[in-house]
Amino acid sequence: MIVVLGFFRSGTSALCRMLNHCGVDFGKGLMSPSKYNAHGYYENHLVNELNQAMGHGFHLTKPEPRPEIIETLSAVIRTRFTQEPYGIKDPRICRLVSTYVELLTDPTFILIERNEKATIKSFDDFTLNFYGERHARKLRAQYMDMAWNDTQGQRRVCVTYEELLNDWRNVAEQINETVSLSIGNDGGIDRGLNRYG
Repeated sequence: MIVVLGFFRSGTSALCRMLNHCGVDFGKGLMSPSKYNAHGYYENHLVNELNQAMGHGFHLTKPEPRPEIIETLSAVIRTRFTQEPYGIKDPRICRLVSTYVELLTDPTFILIERNEKATIKSFDDFTLNFYGERHARKLRAQYMDMAWNDTQGQRRVCVTYEELLNDWRNVAEQINETVSLSIGNDGGIDRGLNRYG
């Protein structure tokens, strides 16, 4: 399974859209598009709810893995992700990597990072400026530090949102060196949605 990791508003959805165009299946029961993500989030709503139950994604308090939730999460993954290659995405997984390593067989982690200023501006707009820039910066640092540290020793690929917008095919080929993709002529990248530079 491919696991996409990155902070909220850092290009995870755009990366998933490109991966989907390259043959990666993100399973059944995906969250609907919204004004914040016109092309969709590529997040399974049940996985999202279970990850939230282990620790709300916008607070600095780190989530506590809960055995009863992990058991349900395991069942959801077994039944909702059946067509290989398949992928899973929820920014909250950045803080739950160790749980997912135990749940998944031979995962490949793809970490995506975006310019900090653009990420924070987009995050603040997404949350209606509820948390503020200082909190957002701390939260982003926590997410990315945990994603980076907890995937040490795991199979992983690191990319940036800027690279994806500039040349999606090059990013796809970089990922293809680690996990097989079906790279066609369309990566599904919509540069017009990059409103924050």
